Amino acid sequence: MVRLEQVPGSLSQIKVPVWSEDQGQYDLKWYSARQVSSDVYEAHIYTANHKNSYGKYQVHVYAQSFITGKSLGIGNGSFIRENIRALSPASVAISHKTDTTATITVSGNSDSKVISHVSVASWSQTNGQDDLKWYKTAVVNQTAQLTVDMRDLSNTTDDYTIHVYTDYADGSRMGTNLGQVHFTKSNQLTKTGNVKITEVNKTTNSFQTIITNASSSEG
Repeated sequence: MVRLEQVPGSLSQIKVPVWSEDQGQYDLKWYSARQVSSDVYEAHIYTANHKNSYGKYQVHVYAQSFITGKSLGIGNGSFIRENIRALSPASVAISHKTDTTATITVSGNSDSKVISHVSVASWSQTNGQDDLKWYKTAVVNQTAQLTVDMRDLSNTTDDYTIHVYTDYADGSRMGTNLGQVHFTKSNQLTKTGNVKITEVNKTTNSFQTIITNASSSEG
């Protein structure tokens, strides 16, 4: 917006020609200033009328004189429209998965925002968030990585929700819902012990076994 103050009462019909210096005056446009008080005029400038060009814009002001009836140049100025690059958020993904774990990787690059902190919340679907756990990890070279393990949670075969929260150096935060990941708990029993075969019956092709020091573990 162009604001003109202390405009003499002898002037009227304030006109404001504006153009960008990108390619000369190819986008020259004249704006009419609106009188908002006895000696103040305003003109709203829209860069869309100038193909949204970046760089320096020239602003001149002309007015009609009640005394001479002529158009007079009463001022000029300029402004700069900066090309501020919009930075993208970091990428968030499950980079590796096993039956019981999921590795989360948050990574940025030169075109993304600077990552300051990463935290992950996960829980199983059964019984709501009774097993909710928060994970946190350090950010090194715009990358953060951590592993969600079902043994930290309910440790049961179930669908597990994973939410990732990425905090940026500019104070913003972005939440990413990675959805539900299925973890499976193995119920296979592994038995160990000493086996001794006795009383082999060659007639019936049968034998007797004795297991000592037997133990079992559940995977």
